[in-house]
Amino acid sequence: MIRRNMREEAGYSLVEVMFAIMLLTIALLPMVGMFDMGINSATQSSQYEKARALANLKMEEAKSLSFTAVRDNFPLGGNGTPYTTVNWINGPGGFTGFQYRVEKHYMSQPPTGQDGPVDPTQTFTESGTATGLIRIKVAVQWLADDGSTYQYSTLGLVTA
Repeated sequence: MIRRNMREEAGYSLVEVMFAIMLLTIALLPMVGMFDMGINSATQSSQYEKARALANLKMEEAKSLSFTAVRDNFPLGGNGTPYTTVNWINGPGGFTGFQYRVEKHYMSQPPTGQDGPVDPTQTFTESGTATGLIRIKVAVQWLADDGSTYQYSTLGLVTA
């Protein structure tokens, strides 16, 4: 009776089990690659957002200062006047691995129309002399996990 029950038992052979494992492996390998790409993409996005936040933080810091303070002392006291490029500065706490640089240039305002509004066909240009308008460029750089260097920059104007 026991032998008869065992002959009637249906089950999977070793070949069927091995074939199922092989199919699962073939299906799962591409998914593992997608997870890896997703993690890398999220990391790069996070670094980009941190760089953008640091650039905006420094730009807002400049805009909150007086024109004279920006002209003479921004970003570091006594270390930044128009037409000079400050060397890369390590980011403050919370921005480890990021560096920023501030470039300042005197600008000439575009000519105004007869009624006062700015002529939209004209643009701001760099001025060779001191004016009451400074363009500030904040550039942020960081080193990615793959060894590549990335940069983000933003521009703003400070008026007297």
